Amino acid sequence: MVSALILPSPLLGQAPYEPLVSVLAATAGWHVAVADLPLDPSDPHEVLTAFGNAVCDSTDLLVAHSNAGYYLPALAQVRDIAAVAMDAALPTGDGTDTLLAPVKLRDFLAGLPKDDAGRLPPWPEWWAREDVEPLYPDVASFERSLAAAPRLSMSYFTSRLPVPVGWATGRRAYLAFGQTYAVERAWASDSGWRVREVPGAHLEFLTDPGLVASELVALGAELGLPEPPRS
Repeated sequence: MVSALILPSPLLGQAPYEPLVSVLAATAGWHVAVADLPLDPSDPHEVLTAFGNAVCDSTDLLVAHSNAGYYLPALAQVRDIAAVAMDAALPTGDGTDTLLAPVKLRDFLAGLPKDDAGRLPPWPEWWAREDVEPLYPDVASFERSLAAAPRLSMSYFTSRLPVPVGWATGRRAYLAFGQTYAVERAWASDSGWRVREVPGAHLEFLTDPGLVASELVALGAELGLPEPPRS
């Protein structure tokens, strides 16, 4: 049985990944967990510690979504664990460190309203509701995600994480949802990673968890993980 660990985006929290976990368990027989996040994930080093604590001896595969891709370099070299960046941001280098947001995003976030503690709105409220709600399968899913999404401090996005030398070599893959992360996808391809694309939006694992699960299983097989038994 494949044991997979999903690294959730600290911007979204853990709840949005539950449908994908259920489908992978039901259709592929995988054991899938979503890594815990600190109660306040505004300190990326605490997030990295929480993710690291979730990696165990039986972990076969890391799946990092969105902003969690920045945590892959420090984690993926542990026991040569296979890793899939799922529509994720990535540092496109090694041997240094990486900021947790590109300049354009930091500039955008600087203009958003903050609460009295200096925290940003939850991710689904960064843009107009009519622009974000179509990313979700229904209104109820949007409301659940909004209620569960953390409010991060601006300092999170100006913090840095280590990028070990050689982290991009080994069993690596990129699963893209459309062209949101076209630069990272191209870099992954140039780096020799397995690359697949699911046409769709950034939360495609919510709107079509079955399709995303099948692509993850296929990538897992390409990375040397056992294929599920045929029925």
